[in-house]
Amino acid sequence: MTPSPTAAPAATRPVKPPLRRTPLTLLLFLLAGFASLVAVLAAAIVIYIGQDAYKAGHQMSPTQAVDGLLDAALNEHDAPATDKYLCDQVSVRDKIHDVVRQIKTFEKSNPGTFLTYEWSVRKVWQRRDRALVTAQVHARTTASGSSTNNPEQKWKFSMRNESGWKVCGLTIPAN
Repeated sequence: MTPSPTAAPAATRPVKPPLRRTPLTLLLFLLAGFASLVAVLAAAIVIYIGQDAYKAGHQMSPTQAVDGLLDAALNEHDAPATDKYLCDQVSVRDKIHDVVRQIKTFEKSNPGTFLTYEWSVRKVWQRRDRALVTAQVHARTTASGSSTNNPEQKWKFSMRNESGWKVCGLTIPAN
């Protein structure tokens, strides 16, 4: 019998040395991850704020603009936020800022008393880039758990489309 030739051992692949994980490499990796997270969060915040500001300044309908203005003034009590819904009419700006100031003064001078507002907005007339809108504004005063309904008021708004609808005229009935 002839001896069978023994199989030659298979060639072994060279083993790559493991990556060196030095403290500096780990630190750089963590810093890159943190910087990426901050960049993504910053982008999300900028997009959110930009989109909100764009919507406020570019209302697609006169009724949306009036609704946004009333919400900013009567619910949020934010006079600077109302400016996004207004034309460059100083008299209208002063009038709506005065409403916000009166609400803040009333609530500050009467602790525990709150004013809540509801309204319904209706477009009366529109032609091209001009419109008239009315809103029935209803106020409720709440103090010590009891509510008092105040008389409803009819506010009138003159609107103009300036790359988005803006309030250019405002009539509020005297109390």
